[in-house]
Amino acid sequence: MNKSLKYSLGILLVVFLTGCAPWQYIDMNNSKWSSGPFESVLPNGWMKFNSPNHILMVTKDGFLLQAISITKSKTNQELPYTKKKIKEDMLLEEISSLVVDEMSLDQSYKNLKILMNKPVKVGGVDAFEIEFTFNNDDFVKYHVLTYGFLLKKQFYELEYAATEQHYYKHDLKDFEEFVGSFNVRVK
Repeated sequence: MNKSLKYSLGILLVVFLTGCAPWQYIDMNNSKWSSGPFESVLPNGWMKFNSPNHILMVTKDGFLLQAISITKSKTNQELPYTKKKIKEDMLLEEISSLVVDEMSLDQSYKNLKILMNKPVKVGGVDAFEIEFTFNNDDFVKYHVLTYGFLLKKQFYELEYAATEQHYYKHDLKDFEEFVGSFNVRVK
């Protein structure tokens, strides 16, 4: 391979890698976010991660310390632990109970404690809110707030997870502002 070809490939690689950067710093100039039917204002000073497994994934100090995420899953698919299915005709109360049952059987949620499970509205749609704590395999205690809802045959979870010791309370206001600005455009 000659020098100019190696040089050209190197330039292309650099351009490709920088053009597809997985991290994006969030400031006042780029805090408005939208994806599909969702829109919100992201918290300033956080970092957005381009993840193929999440509609949205942001963190301030690292995913093991705190994160806000939105995930979706299809309805009518068997869940890994309960072997039950979230169906589009289920009541939200039934779905939230199923989500809790699923977490209870998942061994990665050590010392799981459900602090709250109630119906709410999020982004203008009916949802449920589950607040819980658990320990991971390294005995780090996490505090989690999850909103779940159905939309167009999909199940969505909007979640804030952070270590209990410092980050949960410290960054909870950012999550509350994110949820307050969260909107679902239903057509």
